[in-house]
Amino acid sequence: MRRLATLTLVFFLFPALLPAQQTSVVPTIRAGAQLVVVDVIVRDKNGNPVRNLPKSTFTVTEDKKQQSIQTFEEHHAGAPAQQSVQPVLPPGIFSNYHPLSTDAPLNIILFDTLNTPVGDLMYVRQQMNNYIKKARPGQRIAIFGMASHLYYLQGFSSDPETLRRAIAGGKTVRQSPMVGTEDMAELNSSVSGPSLPDAALFADQFAKEEAASRNQLRAQYTLDSLNQLARYLTGFPGRKNLIWFSGNFPVSILPQASDMIDPFTVYGDFSDQYRETVNLMAKAQVAVYPIDARGVFGAPVLRADQSSFSAGPQLRDQVEAFHTQTGEERATMLQMADDTGGKAFINTNDLASAVKDAIADGSDYYTLTYSPTNKANDGFFRKIKITAPGDYRLRYRSGYYAASPEEIRKEAKKKPARVATMAESSMRRGAPEPTQIFLRMRVTPIGTEPGGSVTSTAAADNAQSPKVKGPYRNYTLTISADPAQMSAKLLPDGRRQMDLEFTSILYDIDGNPQASITNQLHGALDAQAYNDLFAHGVRVTQQISAPAKGEYFLRTGVHDLNNDALGAVEIPLAITRQLPAINK
Repeated sequence: MRRLATLTLVFFLFPALLPAQQTSVVPTIRAGAQLVVVDVIVRDKNGNPVRNLPKSTFTVTEDKKQQSIQTFEEHHAGAPAQQSVQPVLPPGIFSNYHPLSTDAPLNIILFDTLNTPVGDLMYVRQQMNNYIKKARPGQRIAIFGMASHLYYLQGFSSDPETLRRAIAGGKTVRQSPMVGTEDMAELNSSVSGPSLPDAALFADQFAKEEAASRNQLRAQYTLDSLNQLARYLTGFPGRKNLIWFSGNFPVSILPQASDMIDPFTVYGDFSDQYRETVNLMAKAQVAVYPIDARGVFGAPVLRADQSSFSAGPQLRDQVEAFHTQTGEERATMLQMADDTGGKAFINTNDLASAVKDAIADGSDYYTLTYSPTNKANDGFFRKIKITAPGDYRLRYRSGYYAASPEEIRKEAKKKPARVATMAESSMRRGAPEPTQIFLRMRVTPIGTEPGGSVTSTAAADNAQSPKVKGPYRNYTLTISADPAQMSAKLLPDGRRQMDLEFTSILYDIDGNPQASITNQLHGALDAQAYNDLFAHGVRVTQQISAPAKGEYFLRTGVHDLNNDALGAVEIPLAITRQLPAINK
């Protein structure tokens, strides 16, 4: 159930939720502050890291205009990363804030089950196990999977056995409904002859349109998953190396060249979505390292096990089509790596070495920041160029899109369904907890017994599934969100407009929603109220009911409707069974 409310201030000290960051944390890109963060990898002619360069070595230009470097840090692979001290929260209080030390980058392994055949995934799993056996101690690695949505396999860990267990799980190898055993070249080979009759022509066209439509869905799912992962990683300071294993990169920045009758009937233009992905990766300080899970391979039509009648010019056309498609896929890999400051690995069967090289590559770098001289938030691409005298090879992200919160709002209004989809994905049971907005939730059972009294009455404001039956336990949720990570549009009268949505969803053990409640908060704050907001925070109180019997999970999130930023935290309700209750 949705409820509207006016945005109010509450005297809740948010610093209790957010322990002081370490002084080495580099500020992130934030609207208004206009601070751009760039990681620069420097190698000599032999590919070895170049260390101990001073700030004065580097020159930064944006769109050919020199910029002034504000902060400068060097990072290099050395001693194992220190374990961060996790904040100890009182019983019944939960948060999506999970601090990690910034003395070493974070590494994320992404098993792309959406775009990769099962055989290739099994080989990837074997190669990852080979890597972990020999990995340098102390490397912090998290593991995710991607199907029609992003799913969480293992949080950041340096323990080899923990990582091996996550990789061995069945979720790293799945049969994708979007990737068949036939690719485009094989589909084309099913119809032969130098000139196709009308029936065969339309059959061939249908096969191509079906494959193109499937590719469009894969592209959409892929970008949505990458965006969701970037939102999750935003709250972790420092550089992150995203190692993306995929057997078929579907993302096409522009409509593809094709011999279809009308290629635009099924191919979408994903340039806007790709721009969003690149910007989210930049804000989260993520460098993408795509690895082609197929290794070294050739045109399927040339395999001995293919029963094709193709010959002569048709065979040549099929081979050319294969090389064209493969080239486009690899161009996507190279583009994504270049735009984020990573590196693509193709044409290698030694995937374990590719992972080793990717992590090593992303562990020796310099981080610099600058405030761009061009303050316009016009949505245009700003090209970054960094130079250093000497025989060095520099690599860094190629630029960023200068989009303001107002620009983001305009885009969101054009595509409300997409914004809703991203918010829903972030609220899915078991999904990575987005950290664009830090939040804290206090769960208080209602009643006179520890864990809450059993009652026949459910919370009045809940939207419940028809299948949910009592008796219930009721809970009060006090949700506090960090206003420093929210957008506040400046109005003509000098006030600041804030628009937020708080949602709590109860899930059963199978991930089916059982109950939910949503509050939308809208308010225009004067200068005094806006400043007080940063001192005291924003708080929303909700009540939610769960059946007294069974295992349930509670996921609570906040969505900034102005800049599409998200934050969420999830808990198993079982951990609240011994909490003291309040009878109200």
